[in-house]
Amino acid sequence: MTSARTIGHTRRLGLRNNRSDAEYEIGGLTKGIKVLEALSGTDFEPVDAATIVERTGFSRDTVDRCLKTLRLNGYAKQIEPMNYWVIGTRFLRLSERYSQLCLRALAKK
Repeated sequence: MTSARTIGHTRRLGLRNNRSDAEYEIGGLTKGIKVLEALSGTDFEPVDAATIVERTGFSRDTVDRCLKTLRLNGYAKQIEPMNYWVIGTRFLRLSERYSQLCLRALAKK
């Protein structure tokens, strides 16, 4: 296993790192992204945690922790009292901004 110190030293020397992208994966981040994708569903309909468990294959505990983390950061919103979840406003603002940039780039062509 390569240490962080070795990686930093390799970068300073300008040497290429032969590690694959998969070796840099952050498991918790990957799980959060998959939960976010499961929230989008087919038509961005509100979904319950059980549906997200089914779509991702993650445990209920993992889904609950991911949903709460996404909610704390504005990427998911819980609809009370039915306990359904939808994409949060922060994600919507991010995707809207990306769409605007794409349209601007297309208009320049």
